[in-house]
Formats: sequence, C-alpha cells, structure tokens
Amino acid sequence: MNEQEFLELCKQQYGTSHLPIFQSALEFSKRYLGEVKRLSGDSFFDHNVRVAIILADSKVSPEVVVAGLLHGVTRYGPEKEVEEIFGKETLALLKGVEEIKLVKSKNPLLEAEALRRILLTTFRDVRIIFVKLAAKLDNLRTIQVLPTDDQKRIAQEVLEVYAPLANRLGLEKIKNPLEDLALQVLNPEKYQEITKFLEQSREQQETLVTEVIQLVKSLAAGNVEIIKVKGRSKHIYSIYKKMTQRKVPLQEQYDLTAIRVIVPEVKDCYTLLGLLHEKFEQVEGRLKDYIANPKPNFYRSLHTALKLPNGKFVEIQIRTPEMDEFAEEGLAAHWRYKGL
Repeated sequence: MNEQEFLELCKQQYGTSHLPIFQSALEFSKRYLGEVKRLSGDSFFDHNVRVAIILADSKVSPEVVVAGLLHGVTRYGPEKEVEEIFGKETLALLKGVEEIKLVKSKNPLLEAEALRRILLTTFRDVRIIFVKLAAKLDNLRTIQVLPTDDQKRIAQEVLEVYAPLANRLGLEKIKNPLEDLALQVLNPEKYQEITKFLEQSREQQETLVTEVIQLVKSLAAGNVEIIKVKGRSKHIYSIYKKMTQRKVPLQEQYDLTAIRVIVPEVKDCYTLLGLLHEKFEQVEGRLKDYIANPKPNFYRSLHTALKLPNGKFVEIQIRTPEMDEFAEEGLAAHWRYKGL
C-alpha cells in the first residue's frame, strides 16, 4: 500500500478533517527517515507507513496513527520541530516508544510476565504500546532477513510478551497475526500442516457457514433483529494451542469456524441464545457468558457450541455492535468512545 492508498484508508476511517495532519506526518517522516535503510533493504519510512496502516486498520485514535508514522524520527530530527508541528502529546508518544527499548535493554534477563507488567505499569498511556505492537507486527512480516537464531528469539519474545500484551489490550486484529507469524518461525512444520488442512477443508467450512447463517436467520425471524451474521475462521495459533495443550488432534477439531451474530441490545443476545438452545443440542461445557462475566481485557460476548441436525458442530458467538467492535479493536475502541 503506497502513501496515497494510506491516505484513502485514513479518509475512510477518520473522515477528511484529519487528512492534513496525516499528510504532514507523511512528509515529515519521509524527510528524516526516507533514506535510512533497514536490514530488509527498505527504509524506516516504508516501515512506518506500514505501521500506520496497521494502526489505522485497527481504528486507533488519529494521534496514534501519526505517532506510528513518526516513531523513530526523534533519533534523526529535532524534538522541538516535532513538538511545534504535531504538539506535545505526539512528542510524548514518540518518546514513550523509544523508552520501551530502554526498558528492555536495562532488563535483558527479566522473565516475560515481569516485562509485561513493567511495560503496562511504566507506560500508563497504552497508546504507546499500540504503536510498539504494530511495529512488532510489521517487523515479524520481514523477519526472514535475520539469522535463524535471531528469528526464533524474536518470535519467542512475541509469544511471551507482545501477543499477551495485545490480548490484554483486546487488540485481536494485532494479536492473532502476531501469534500466527511467530508460530511460523518457531514451528514451520506445524504451521504448514494446519495451513494445508484449513485450505483443504475451506470449501466444507464455507458450506457449513452458509448453512448456519441461514438457520440462525430463520430461527430469529420475528423474534430477534439480526444486524449482521458472519463466519470467522479460527486463527492458526489457536488451533495449534488446542492440539498441543488440550491434545485434540487436528482432524477432530470441529469448531474451526465460529459464527458471530450481531444483535442490537444485550437482551437480544440472551433471547437468541435461548432460541438456539431450544432448537439445537448444546455441547456440554461450551456455554460461556462473557457478558455477565467479562474477560480480564473487558471482552464481552455469549459463546455456545451446538450440534446441528446433520451431525456437524459449530460455535456461535452472540454480541452487540459495541461488543463486536471492542472484540476486534480492544482499548482502541474504548479510547474512541471516551474521546480520549
């Protein structure tokens, strides 16, 4: 995606009022980072544009996207100029991203949990961590230029530190690819096995999704308004964890696809759940009420697994639009709602 496509994405996500500041940040970043090369051969400016795209796609607040475009620039350009053009808040975000490197370098032997705790407590403005996570994701996508040992060390760190941070902040759009890419580095054989299995079963899964969507819509008609129904494949690392931690063979994992049903209000979530349980056989132990008991990262949704008349199984997730937005964007959505 080039600069113009990035601006088009920003226009879609934030409207036209923020385009001037995004354009200024692009120009400023290119001036100082356009000729600074990375090991992969591209420039730090190219990297920053990709980071900003990840952030914009996650719908973080505009100043975080600007920080993504500018991170690292204070090593080559004057802080005063950054502050004059983009303000104190943006400069503080950029300095925070740089400080994360200092925390890591000063504590090289810290265990992952301790490092996560330090990052969350030291950087109370979690927008700093948003930028770091997006940068880490882009770095993973170009990690092949590094020696194998370095690739594995970084991938392990991602699984132990950065993916859990993304999960803690509810950033599913960043967490899932972080985990999948790290697994691809650490266990390429298993990664390929799962990928191949998903490709071979894709048509079957798509047929199942179509059938379930029709069943849900038919059941809800006249009872609950359905805003949207969508199928979502489980990401590769979650399947891998089920294989290794719960010892469920790949061929026996029946919930490779989850159906997300979006309804207007909380009461509609429970109404639809009741209708589904009246019609279909429940899978024992798979009902999870994360509305009444949200996850630690504030994720809310109803989950259930059902056995269909054709003998197949499916996972259903029921939530409101706000819950769905938070499920994908986490605290990024929270910042937007609160106007912070």
